Parts: sequence; structure tokens; C-alpha cells
Amino acid sequence: MAAEGHSSLLLCEAVLGSTWQIRPGERPPESLGEGWPSLDLAQMRERGRDSLVVPDADVLVLFRRYQARRAETSREVLIDNH
Repeated sequence: MAAEGHSSLLLCEAVLGSTWQIRPGERPPESLGEGWPSLDLAQMRERGRDSLVVPDADVLVLFRRYQARRAETSREVLIDNH
């Protein structure tokens, strides 16, 4: 468990299927309504996708728990929120 004022991030291997790749700063499609924060698994399925990737920013968002698996070298990293 992370200490107060910190977040926890688990580094793991990801199993990707059909990814939706976007560029940093790219605006969400109008069909999302409230923008990227409103994106969920149902909307990803409508687009035939299972994960969101921003290659230039090293960002990967998985929408299905089984796509993330513990790697032999996985570790927990604490992130300072201050």
C-alpha cells in the first residue's frame, strides 16, 4: 500500500490486441461527449478496440484486467503526488 501523498503504480507486461493509437494532445472524437475521461470499455468495444496507446508519450491504457500480467521483473513504484 502506498504512503500518504503517494500513488502506487504496478509495472507489468501488457497483452495488446486491437489498439487505438493517438498522438499527445489529440482531441477526442465528438462522439465521446465528455472527452477522454469518459472513455470506457463499452466505447472501446464499439470501435473494435481493447486498448489505448499514445506511443510518443509512452502511455498505454488497458480496459480489460486480463491484458495486464505480472512480469518476472515487475515491481511497484511509488509516485510522489506533490
